[in-house]
Amino acid sequence: MTSLAAPPPPPPKIRLRWRTRFVLFLLGLVLPYFAAQVVVAHVFKQRSARPIAFDPNQLPPGTEAVSFNSTDGLRLSAWYCSPLNSPASAPPHAVILVHGHFGDRRQMLPRARMLHRLGYAVLLYDARAHGESDGTRTSIGYHEKHDLLGAFAYLRSRGHTDIGAIGMSMGAATLALAAEDLPVMRWAVLESCYSSLEETFDGRCRSYFGFPSWLIAPGVLPIARQLVDLPSNLLTPIEAAKQFRCPVLVLSGANDPFITPAQTQALYNAIPTRKAMHLTPNAGHVDLHSREPDAYETRLVTFLKQ
Repeated sequence: MTSLAAPPPPPPKIRLRWRTRFVLFLLGLVLPYFAAQVVVAHVFKQRSARPIAFDPNQLPPGTEAVSFNSTDGLRLSAWYCSPLNSPASAPPHAVILVHGHFGDRRQMLPRARMLHRLGYAVLLYDARAHGESDGTRTSIGYHEKHDLLGAFAYLRSRGHTDIGAIGMSMGAATLALAAEDLPVMRWAVLESCYSSLEETFDGRCRSYFGFPSWLIAPGVLPIARQLVDLPSNLLTPIEAAKQFRCPVLVLSGANDPFITPAQTQALYNAIPTRKAMHLTPNAGHVDLHSREPDAYETRLVTFLKQ
């Protein structure tokens, strides 16, 4: 009679000592806060002015380097593009182009060439703490509204009274946050505009680290507001957008990892004036003009003609 082999003994259970469990518990609490500090430092990073390199052949004809002051006293570097053969007695319609976070005025050059070809005067400037402009820290739109107000004042000093604006990402938030102070703005285009600091922070936490911001926001957002001198609950473009008094075109990528279509729809719903909205299929948080320049121009021209 053949005897059956005894089954192998079960593997020993790994038992963690209470000290090890406590350390792992603390790491579970601390690491998300460390990750959040990385996000905050990344978003509100301290900067200084630096020269920007560019190909002069990429500038529209008639472009000149200029500078002006923000309404809170910072010197901002810019390009002013005046249409050729424009009579001095009748300045053309003008457009201000406002770049996104970590960008500079070069980011808006393709739009400048398009608008110049359409007959507009164009002003592209480096926001504070970007490109060649003064300033040491960005606030992703709140203090940047003083830059935009300075840009409007500069164009009005050159005789322009019919002025629109296009903002991309942080630039779009800047337009919304300045809406109450810009009754002279004739139209606005908001591209990839976040609705609030809380929601843009949540989008970046999910995209960068894979967890929602509610785990860490109560301890981190107050630090962010203190870092850039933000009054509580004032970095909310969705609330500021209720103050628009001009037509607004809202654009975003349907697959934007930071701004959901629902958030874009909510921003659109908050605007009380004539408006239009388009979600670009399969586009993320990208330059929507560069992605489909012909469709972008057609959409913009159609909106302006309405």
